[in-house]
Amino acid sequence: MTRLELERRRAPRVRHSSPMWWRAKGGTSFSMGWALDKSATGAAFALRSIDRPHQGDLIQVSPDDPDTSSAAPRYAVVQRVESPHGDLMIVGVEFVGKPREQRADAASVVESKHTPLRPLLEGATFRCLLRRSPVVA
Repeated sequence: MTRLELERRRAPRVRHSSPMWWRAKGGTSFSMGWALDKSATGAAFALRSIDRPHQGDLIQVSPDDPDTSSAAPRYAVVQRVESPHGDLMIVGVEFVGKPREQRADAASVVESKHTPLRPLLEGATFRCLLRRSPVVA
């Protein structure tokens, strides 16, 4: 069989060489792998780990460190796991659903739900409260 006959992805692949963070569904911490290629519907990444996902597992993946990034991790189903040698694993995943929106940072959430503080401080009412009144003896 040719490589084209083995290709199952409907979307074109784009080669990558960047970190890929993953964790098992219900896991507490992310582990880092290395992205090899991505498409609109899936990705492939390499990892070295004793703990590895298995075919059919639901995992979360993120191209950025989820602990420091505003990018929300995506769910993906593991479609293949290959072990070329030793503890090196090549994992192929298919994304589940559409990408979630980025997590809003705290400042934008606060500002969107409350009146901005700055205009209140610059208002005429507030300035008149700051004026000193004469002290009566």
